[in-house]
Amino acid sequence: MKKTMNILLIAALCFTLSACSGEDNAQESKITESESRKATVQTSENAYSILNTVNFETGIPQETDRVQQSLSIDAQVQKILDEHTYTFETLKDSDIIVNAYGDSPLTALALFDTEEKCKVKVTVKGTSKNTDVSGTVDELSTTHRVPIVGLYAAKNNDVVIDLLDQNDKVISTRTFHVKTDPLPTTLDGAIKVYKHQVKSAYGLIEVSGFGTPYIYAFDEDGQIRWYLNEKYGCYGYYPLSGGKFIWMDGNDMIQTPEKPHSQNMYEADYLGRVYQIYYVQKGLHHEIIEKEEGGNLLVATSSLEGHFEETIQEIDRKTGQPVKTLTMNEIYGDTHVNQLDWAHINTISYYKEDDSLVVSTRNVHTVVKFNWTTNKIIWLLGDPSVWKDTSLSQYSLKPTGNDFDWQYQQHSAYLISEDLDSNPDTIEIGMFDNHWDDDAPIDSISDRPDSYVKFYSIDEKNKTISLLHEYASAKSRITSNWQADFNKKRVFSMCGYLKYRDQNDNMKGMMYEYDYDTEGVLNQWGSKYTYYRAYHFDIDLSACSKELKVKDNYFCGTVNAPKKEKQADIPEKVLESADVSYSILGNILKINAFDHSISKIEFVGKNNSYVLDLDYTGNGQKKFKKLSYNISCSFQNLEPDTYALVITYYKERINTGQTITVK
Repeated sequence: MKKTMNILLIAALCFTLSACSGEDNAQESKITESESRKATVQTSENAYSILNTVNFETGIPQETDRVQQSLSIDAQVQKILDEHTYTFETLKDSDIIVNAYGDSPLTALALFDTEEKCKVKVTVKGTSKNTDVSGTVDELSTTHRVPIVGLYAAKNNDVVIDLLDQNDKVISTRTFHVKTDPLPTTLDGAIKVYKHQVKSAYGLIEVSGFGTPYIYAFDEDGQIRWYLNEKYGCYGYYPLSGGKFIWMDGNDMIQTPEKPHSQNMYEADYLGRVYQIYYVQKGLHHEIIEKEEGGNLLVATSSLEGHFEETIQEIDRKTGQPVKTLTMNEIYGDTHVNQLDWAHINTISYYKEDDSLVVSTRNVHTVVKFNWTTNKIIWLLGDPSVWKDTSLSQYSLKPTGNDFDWQYQQHSAYLISEDLDSNPDTIEIGMFDNHWDDDAPIDSISDRPDSYVKFYSIDEKNKTISLLHEYASAKSRITSNWQADFNKKRVFSMCGYLKYRDQNDNMKGMMYEYDYDTEGVLNQWGSKYTYYRAYHFDIDLSACSKELKVKDNYFCGTVNAPKKEKQADIPEKVLESADVSYSILGNILKINAFDHSISKIEFVGKNNSYVLDLDYTGNGQKKFKKLSYNISCSFQNLEPDTYALVITYYKERINTGQTITVK
């Protein structure tokens, strides 16, 4: 058994290393055939889906994808269960596997058998009142894969495991001691408690994005109880149904006219197991959300046709292919298309009742509702002066009440399913009103010192709007969101980017929990780092307790690919810079380099030449010039030939010294 456990732990260690650097995990030996990746031409120009096998040979190291890494470790876990190694009575503290999958250090797995079928309840004991973290694996079974989530760092945690019968009666209990490593130093003191009057409606709150070094979750006492040991993309984490979440990759990016955007996203669970990989051709920003529970994904992307952060895609959940792509000038026209980031989409959501999308476009101070099939506008929520003298002014909602105040550069605008005003003829919407104006099409805004969570009532028939509630918080210049538990009468304001930090104890972010009715602050936490969003961290242990099963096409989506061009020569000069490296994942070539240092990727063969021109991504911003990441380029459309890899590096066309032979 010790040998089996060692194999598992070694596998977990390897996974941790690969999480830090995919290149370190690459194999240096020659590749004679890609693994189970598939390659067929996709219909969109200059982009290819990840579908069929391509045979190739190269000296470029190959990565193992994240799903395969998870499957390899999960097979070791399942082997322990299949061999019936432990019973509940014989399981020892040392038999519990901490961080089994390598990138979720404050989780563990307990594996054991019981004589009778039972459920399992797990409680990580907190260090103060209200900070226990509990969950139940609801399936009745005699074989148990029990996830433990919510451990403290650098502590020998008390973990209580209860066996429950079908009526949830406790039939046996044991307490285990699970030891964990310290937090990364950058997470020390990440959260500070400023006010804690009552038990929070949310036992744990997840935080990620912008300056936050890791995706993490903290408890009411400000203690971190979960984090993902991953390099993630700028906007971070998005909750899904079924006990899973998506995170944006921080290693594979696409160049844009401003900051680089994540090229792909991972669907995972809280143990760190990856189920699905999606590539999005022109990158991801601000929003990833399920269209409907378990359904397609709605993502914010970019056209990169002179503009960015102004495009929406619906992504097929099974194939990763775009179902529909829409740029916001198809909704708004060209009135305000006067800068690179003219729309700045930061919220997207779908409502089946009337087949509509609600979209927050920050830089025109407007939330728009429109039909997702016809693109017909239903209403515009925002200062009407933005759309004055245009054909869209007819859609602006009209306020009721003399003291109505519009939102400015808002975030997190979603319809509310609860009936907050007891009026069946209205709908409700909530948003985070940053109440900020930064070079956007408005003459002036009301001079108010705070940012606000606002709940509105909208009469769609009469095109009117009224304010129901307003919760004031410290001024948050950008990012930020709101959350609510209406059953518990609580509202949360997640202020991700404080403007006046000297007035807020030098905190860069703040979280408030309010009483819904009185609008008063009950609890308050400060963040050492800026962040994009914060969410209720709702753990589903049952989802994490099952054997990992993935789809055949788990590695999917759309990737940039080179176009066939006239035959080219191979430069004599060979690149010797240590700032450029190469790897292959399936049929995707990855070149790691500084932002915008590479403007062309060429495959120059004896009989064929292909070019991926990256000039369309603009020049980027100076502050990102020393940020390095992988640029992805599919080579699955190349005809059989031996190709020299040539790049235009800082405007010089140069031979990399690497070759790929497509068979």
